[in-house]
Amino acid sequence: MDALTQNWILVHGPLMISGFLVTIICLERAVALASRYQWSIVVALINAAGAAALLLVQDAIPAKLLLTAGSLGLVLLSGCMMRLHPSRDVNIMTAGAVSWLVGNSLWLRGHPIYQVVHWWTAFLLLTIVGSRFVPQLFCHSEVSSQHDCLCPYRTGAVERPQRTLD
Repeated sequence: MDALTQNWILVHGPLMISGFLVTIICLERAVALASRYQWSIVVALINAAGAAALLLVQDAIPAKLLLTAGSLGLVLLSGCMMRLHPSRDVNIMTAGAVSWLVGNSLWLRGHPIYQVVHWWTAFLLLTIVGSRFVPQLFCHSEVSSQHDCLCPYRTGAVERPQRTLD
């Protein structure tokens, strides 16, 4: 295997996780917070610049710096979300953002990807659990009547799917 192929293989994981998935997540959070925090879009741009640097720059240090700065920005955005909407799901997603920051910081310090990927995986899992599963746990319980913000079906933000017996 030639050196160029080996470099692309080493970049694939960081590019897909930090470059693609996390840039979309940063953009989603930035759009949600843009009316209060105009700087929030900068986090997604920094992260996208890190992904571009990973592809275009031979030395990985600038990409690692940008992606670590992007992860710090996501932790700040998550802190803003916690102030505006303190809830279990936001706390779980914030823990995910912190795990991504830890992983990127270790990668920046020179740790190999196989030692860092666990932190990135924790970020993805905590983000998915916090944004998809935790709010649904409360939608059909007595707790949801007290905490309607946890249930998009009760607030009317999302139409409840109709079950059919086919």
